[in-house]
Amino acid sequence: MKKATVPRPGILPEKPTLSVCMIVRDEEKMLPRCLKSVRDVADELIVVDTGSRDNTISIARDFGAKVFHFKWCDDFAAARNESLKHANGDWILEMDADEELPRSSIHPLKEAIRNPRRLAYIVKCDDGPKAPQRLGWIGRLFRNHPSVRYSRPYHESVQPSIEKLIAKEPGWQTYYEPSIMIRHYGYEGSKLSKKYERGLRIMQSYVNSHPNDWYTWTKLGNAYYGLGSNDEAESCLKTALEINPASPEANYSLGLILQKQEKVEAAIWYYKKAIAGDRLLAEARANLGAIYVQKGMLDDAISELKEALAINPDLALAHSNLGLAYINEGKLDEGVEQLNKAVAIDPDLASAHMNLAIGYTKKGILDHAFLEYDKALNIDPDYAKAHYNLAIAYYKKGHYRKAVKHCDRAMALGAKIDPQLLELLKPHR
Repeated sequence: MKKATVPRPGILPEKPTLSVCMIVRDEEKMLPRCLKSVRDVADELIVVDTGSRDNTISIARDFGAKVFHFKWCDDFAAARNESLKHANGDWILEMDADEELPRSSIHPLKEAIRNPRRLAYIVKCDDGPKAPQRLGWIGRLFRNHPSVRYSRPYHESVQPSIEKLIAKEPGWQTYYEPSIMIRHYGYEGSKLSKKYERGLRIMQSYVNSHPNDWYTWTKLGNAYYGLGSNDEAESCLKTALEINPASPEANYSLGLILQKQEKVEAAIWYYKKAIAGDRLLAEARANLGAIYVQKGMLDDAISELKEALAINPDLALAHSNLGLAYINEGKLDEGVEQLNKAVAIDPDLASAHMNLAIGYTKKGILDHAFLEYDKALNIDPDYAKAHYNLAIAYYKKGHYRKAVKHCDRAMALGAKIDPQLLELLKPHR
């Protein structure tokens, strides 16, 4: 394929070509799914390997990819820019091995690259049900222009270079295209903690020399949060917000931490700030709804949770919290219905199983409730609220020794126990 010329706004071949570019290392398990998903849309596959020791390279070549080698230097932007150097297409779609282009995105993508004035498309990314924030936007589809290049060594992006080019050549446009989706499976693997640890090293080094980069401070905070280091996460996120107070992601992430610390009023403030910056941030609405349920503000809770589900109908957390809101309103059937939707979408959402158990308990179906509590604790054995509620359910059932066991476990995990329950269990200790 002939190397694309430097593009100009409004000029595009009648049949524009697409290069799919990737950087990989030891991805023999993930890579076939990714390459299968793009082979019907790619005119060229560019794979830059950064040191694989498995069958990654041979798999890529079996799919017809052009394989190049790059010595790893702890800089994802440098590696991605190496892939761009070898691309000949008019357009570039950058993919990762743990991603997939759904078939429903292929036709919209083919239509999108026929627009001669578009420099880049911001497309949707689905990180899956286990991600802290499932849906987001990423700049992965763009014209093959020598001025469009990645920056930042981790959570790298072409957006800064795109903004500079548009300022220089105003005829270009960027566009948010919701009909093109990339499905990311990275949050579903077992290597997530290693990914966070690697990111910490790279990002910490970067902010040491770029202390005003709020974006990297935000991502660094999220990495600490993913590793359970909440104090470090909070510090990084507050630094990000000192630089950019309006950042939806930083406000949302700080809200998460404060909600876990039961500082609910502060969490509400940060969630509202996140929503003000991005009204489509469904997860912020879902967590805000959960706090409103906790505070007994059921009308506000239901309103926020319905908004969250209007944005993302597959957000299990929103279904779970809405179900609990309905149960607290006395609408038990509607609550159980929402909670069954939640566990169908995400069977590993412990809070949904616990809330469903609460619903079954109030409906008097205790056998179903016990099953749901067991599911919640199998997912998260240290789920204090589940132990506490299970203690109450066992007491009602007359299983006093089990009630004592779960009550003690809840106390050991820091749960606040109703003094009346402690008095009722005294004779059974």
